[in-house]
Amino acid sequence: MSRFAPFVLVLLFVFSSRCQAQRGAEAIGFDPPQTARAGVDVAIAEDISAILTNPAGLVQIKGPWRVDLSLRGGYTRGYFEDDLNPEGLVDNKFAMGPSFGVAWDPEPGGEGTVGDYRFAMGLYHTAAFNVKQELFTIDFPAPDGTTRQSDFIYTGLHFGWGYQVSEKVSIGASISLSYSTLTANKPLELPTSKFQGTSPLGVPWGHLFSNNLGIDFVRVGGGIETEATWGVTATLGILWDISESVTLGVSYRTPGYREDYQFEASLDFSALFPQPDPNMFPDGYQVSYDGTIRGFSYPQEFAIGLAWMAHEKLRLSTEFRWINWSATHDRIRVELVNGTNAGFNAFMGSTSLEIEDKLLWDDMVSIGVSFDWWFTDGWVLRGGFSANNSPIEPNESNPIAPAYMQLHAGLGLGYAIDDWAFEFAWLHSFKESFEIGDSLISQDLDNTNHSFAVDSFLLGITYYF
Repeated sequence: MSRFAPFVLVLLFVFSSRCQAQRGAEAIGFDPPQTARAGVDVAIAEDISAILTNPAGLVQIKGPWRVDLSLRGGYTRGYFEDDLNPEGLVDNKFAMGPSFGVAWDPEPGGEGTVGDYRFAMGLYHTAAFNVKQELFTIDFPAPDGTTRQSDFIYTGLHFGWGYQVSEKVSIGASISLSYSTLTANKPLELPTSKFQGTSPLGVPWGHLFSNNLGIDFVRVGGGIETEATWGVTATLGILWDISESVTLGVSYRTPGYREDYQFEASLDFSALFPQPDPNMFPDGYQVSYDGTIRGFSYPQEFAIGLAWMAHEKLRLSTEFRWINWSATHDRIRVELVNGTNAGFNAFMGSTSLEIEDKLLWDDMVSIGVSFDWWFTDGWVLRGGFSANNSPIEPNESNPIAPAYMQLHAGLGLGYAIDDWAFEFAWLHSFKESFEIGDSLISQDLDNTNHSFAVDSFLLGITYYF
């Protein structure tokens, strides 16, 4: 693995998509058919992307080999407004990224028979955030301002296996090797109790800030860009043909294991002091640290669904999904060590610093319905709608991690001829707007308004041989 790791890293970086998440931090749908059905797939699972939704469905793939290629584009529309930015900040962008999958039958000719099995491999992008705002704040007023930005990628190589247990039941499992990077720029909120360096009055600086000035929290400018991290998670699935027309699907994704993010952090604490102090801070107001992010992983997930062939040309499906965001996106612990600014180290009373960054996400429940209509030879029309609760309350919202979209509608069209299939899908995640009074995330977000919406477009091509 170590010999090929650099090559795989480069491959994943080149093909990684910055397409925006829609269901919490997740994208909805990993290929055009799934996306057109608004993510409903656990009881269908007939494409290579079943490797992530329900790998038991891999045995449904016909022919010795199948190759899927798809291109995803995402158009995002973000907006932020507060008293210091009354004109509003617009962050609209378009991003693209490809995915691919391959499935093969080691013993062709046994499709649908007991004991048949099939393998699959794919590169699919599962989560992302990409937001950037240039804004003014209380601590960073005009004309200086500050940048609030996030660029988060969670993608991976996925390996799956499906097995026909009986005429009516198949099972499957997949392993996902994840690749992730995180870039973030935003004011960091520090409790003044961390300022333990001795002031000229003989008491800690934090004591003076809190008791004399009534300041319990301050914000400093900060930015990180992590190294790539590797992780692993597994997905298990079952498909059961209850009758000739009804199929039950169940899947479970394990909690993800991921290496801690490593990075070099740069902090700017000039906003703490109105005038330069060359005696106390001879090295200026910039400090760098070696940093580690702990406690930020990928959550477990459970899904169950039914698919019903209501007619020989019409399939209806429904799905329930639970995502355990509260276990992984409640709080993030940032550890900073080896501070490079001697003056600031003395002010802090330490060369290290620990920061707890609050996200406060709750668990998410998603319910979806979909249809597939083969209206004429070779053509299929797909559609779907899904709704989920927001994992955050308005006063917990963070505009650089807009996780609060709740309604999603998809539509798609497919055409198959001979050994080829072509698919198009569109998914609209309806705009959600939040008005924040007193933020639980940061005082910097008090009395702000923001909104977010996403449209995804996917083109896919499949070849059987």
